[in-house]
Parts: sequence; C-alpha cells; structure tokens
Amino acid sequence: AIARVANDMLRRVNDDTEADVMEIYHESVKQLTEVEIPSNRATTKKRIAEFVNEREELWNNPAKENGLSWGISAFDHAFGLIKPRNFGMIVAQAKGGKSLLLAHLMRNWSRMNKRVLMLTFEMIDFEVLERLEGIETGFNFDEARLSNRNEKAWADLNKAWGDIYKYPLVIDDTPATLESIPTKIRQAERELGGKIDIVIVDYPALLTPTEANRRQAYWERMNDISVGLKRLTSSEDVIIVGAGQLNRKGFGAEIPTMDEVGGTVGNVQNPNWIVTLSPTDEENPNLFAVHLLAHRSHPAGRTIQMVRSGLRIGVREG
Repeated sequence: AIARVANDMLRRVNDDTEADVMEIYHESVKQLTEVEIPSNRATTKKRIAEFVNEREELWNNPAKENGLSWGISAFDHAFGLIKPRNFGMIVAQAKGGKSLLLAHLMRNWSRMNKRVLMLTFEMIDFEVLERLEGIETGFNFDEARLSNRNEKAWADLNKAWGDIYKYPLVIDDTPATLESIPTKIRQAERELGGKIDIVIVDYPALLTPTEANRRQAYWERMNDISVGLKRLTSSEDVIIVGAGQLNRKGFGAEIPTMDEVGGTVGNVQNPNWIVTLSPTDEENPNLFAVHLLAHRSHPAGRTIQMVRSGLRIGVREG
C-alpha cells in the first residue's frame, strides 16, 4: 500500500511540474491512513502513522540525520548512516581488527549518549575495558606503569577512567542464548535508566546453542542466529551490530566474497549491511581494508583504509 501510494505521488509530481508537492504529499498521507488493514495486522496502522510522521519530520528538516552516525566521518560518507532497527555484521579473519573496531564504535556511540549493551563472548568485561582505556589515553597501561610512570600518564588515566565511568554502557560477558537477549536488554535498561539503543554481539557464533541447534550444520545454525537477531531489531526496537570470524588467513587486498561471508552469517540477505575487514600488507600488519560488501539501502562496494596504532585507529577513503 505504501509503495502504491508513493508511486502515485511521484507520477503526479512528474506529470505536473507546477504541482504543489506538499499538497500532493498530504493527499497521499490521507490515502495511507485509509488503507484497509486486516484485523490480525491492526498494529500496521500505527506503524504507517509513525512512518508518515518520521518522513514529514525529515522533509521539513533537511538537516536532520536519518540514522545513526558511525562516529567516524569517513564511514558515514562511504557506508551511510545506520538506519533504525538495522542488523549489521562486521566480519574479519582471526586477529583481523574487528574487536578493536567494535570497541571504537562502542566508545563513539557512548559519547553520543546512546545507550549501548555489549554482549561479549570472546573477551571478558575487563579486557573490553582495557581496550576502551587504551583508546581514551592512547597508550598501553602496563607499558606506562612499568616504564613511563609520569604525572601526565597518571592524569590521562584518571581522565579516561572518569569518561568511561560516565558512558551509558553495559558490558555483559555471561553466556547467553538467542532467546535470552531480550531479558539482557531489560536488565541493561534498568541499570542505565532508559531504553537501549544499540546491542553489540561479539560474536554471534558463541551464543549458547539450543538442543535443536546442536544437531544443525554450522551454516544452518548461523543462518538461524542471524534471522533471530534481525527479528530482535524490530521486536526490541534496537540496532544490532554483530562480529563474525572468517575462515581465512594471510594478507592481501582481495575483498572477502559473498560465499566466504555466507559461512559466517548464513544467508547473506539476512543482515541489512555487511562490512568486512582485511589485512592488506604482510610487512605492516596494522593496515586494513574496510569494505562495504552489501547494503540494503546504500550503494555497496566502497572501501576505507584503516590504520591501527596501538589501540587507536585512523581511517581514510581510498
């Protein structure tokens, strides 16, 4: 119904260059509210109204951002903003930089006052906090305490600890099933005193399987997990970002293929977007290509060059 009305609106505008666009828009909105909805889909009328209100607000405020910034301007430009209720995957080979990138995104979103829940099954919570500490200070804690015990380093650490303490962030390193994630979201919301905006899952393959999952082939299990995470974005009204590990080794500029990624996420059509990381230089393992492999609503194929320096990253398009 939305597509039919939208196409009719576009046709009328194209046919009449003198048309009052807003008048046609409001007529189209009226048509949408009069669409007959089956009784078992009664909530659709509410969703149509929400859709219309959101579109009207965006129309009247062109500067308003229609999505979540990555907190990295080059990513925003090349990959687009992350839309509400999106499920995305960041995939890389072992030690391919995905956990460090996730830590930067988590820090960026926390500094935007977005409430973030991180479910980490690969690292414990203190290891995640160590990464955040290094990102904030720019140095390694153990190296500083053993070789560079100066007042500035101590002051930088205290500032970093204060900033991290204020983050609207919950790090949960306890086991979870796909079905228990809503409960963990409720717990995090009670702790933070408000609705969770973003759930980070590092990484979905380590979700505790059900008895039925244990008998599945790996691809089938990962497909069920990615379908379940996608459904949670709607039922919980959150953005979910997962991290997956590719079964590849070595260096090179070759971008992972859809088939390779499919082994990590199941059906590659499940996520709204897929970003891959690839180490590009054997002599310098701190160089990575960050590639937008697939996206439902933004042109795919763009690549960002990422440089790792300690626990910080730098990026540029190219």
